[in-house]
Amino acid sequence: MISVNEQTMFMLVYGTLKRGFRNHHLLQPYLHSIRSASFWGKLYHLHDYECPAVIFPEHLAQGSGDYSHDLRIQMGLNQQRHGLFPEVEQEGWTRLSGELVELQNPREAFVVLDQLEGFLCEESPSYERILIPVHTDQGWLYAWAYGMDTIPYSHSSVSKETWTEACEVH
Repeated sequence: MISVNEQTMFMLVYGTLKRGFRNHHLLQPYLHSIRSASFWGKLYHLHDYECPAVIFPEHLAQGSGDYSHDLRIQMGLNQQRHGLFPEVEQEGWTRLSGELVELQNPREAFVVLDQLEGFLCEESPSYERILIPVHTDQGWLYAWAYGMDTIPYSHSSVSKETWTEACEVH
């Protein structure tokens, strides 16, 4: 089972923060581990920004500017394994693949990643940071992810499991 403590943060990445993509270097100073993960969502390619966006079917918490509070929520839910994890297919949603990254110095990592994703600012594209269920080879847990409620930019729906596969077709 994955170890949960207040010194680390779990983040789901599915696009430019994944290994081999243009923003992965931003994770390097904080990176403790990476493993494959899956999650439910709808994947889109944002043409104007050459990056992906996901709409998630549900989330348990909305991120805030209070990083200590956000870490306590994540740690508490993961220790309790609170809520029901979506084991079965959810109608209208696709099982997508990404990477679960475990980050050290989470308060510093939140600042860097929130700035990149436009969270808590007016820049575009602007993502929300939300807490979602994520599946790994060691079971389900809750991780922060950046997603959108709606896709207001020029976009196309991606029918592939990963944004990487979609990029290979473009």
